Amino acid sequence: MASPQEVALTFEMLKQVLGVSQGDGSPAGDRFLAASRDALDHVARLLSKVNNIVLDGWLEDCAPFVKTEADI
Repeated sequence: MASPQEVALTFEMLKQVLGVSQGDGSPAGDRFLAASRDALDHVARLLSKVNNIVLDGWLEDCAPFVKTEADI
């Protein structure tokens, strides 16, 4: 089970990474997947632990459904 701290940090980091990559011309799904990888990497370093596998898998499972910027 992911801790509330890990979930909150992951989504805050995802929001920040997506904000930086906005408008780079990549498809929204690809941008979301890359941003989620970056966010998870940052959080793992911040917490000095491996990401929760369920949270990691959930973000990866969401990527195919992200088709537009509005989906993000």
